[in-house]
Amino acid sequence: MKTLLLLASLSAPAMATPVKTFGDWQVINSNGDLIATTQPITPSSHVLMIGCNPVHRNCYMKYTQTQGCDEPNNNKRHINWTAPDSNYSWSYPMLCDYDHQWTVISFYENSLPSFVHGTTPFQVGFADDPNSVNTYSTNGAVDAMRYVWGSVSNFNH
Repeated sequence: MKTLLLLASLSAPAMATPVKTFGDWQVINSNGDLIATTQPITPSSHVLMIGCNPVHRNCYMKYTQTQGCDEPNNNKRHINWTAPDSNYSWSYPMLCDYDHQWTVISFYENSLPSFVHGTTPFQVGFADDPNSVNTYSTNGAVDAMRYVWGSVSNFNH
């Protein structure tokens, strides 16, 4: 039985702990999905979430808004990640998902802008709504996301 529990915790580190903190970021277990999230530096109604299913597949990014979106898979919108100290920006196409929130499907480490690996806070917001832009800390961001993606072992932290 001990071997079975050890194997389960090694192959799915999220099953071993429901919540894990990496600097300013947290990983939570929500209905089996691992989700990395943090509070923006300035409080907002938008929530940035990077998530995957329990076996680190079907990974996604969500940027929620209070009113949500209307029609799943029919609406499209872009979200920008920006380094405020430069003109460098990444834009991702988003679809309205069945939870009525804006989602980027297939979001993995190779999707992550390089400036998130730095120490300067970054900004995220909808391209068509300047009021949706929030600033986020990089402290622990990459480690939290890698934990969700399954690209770190349970013994690294």
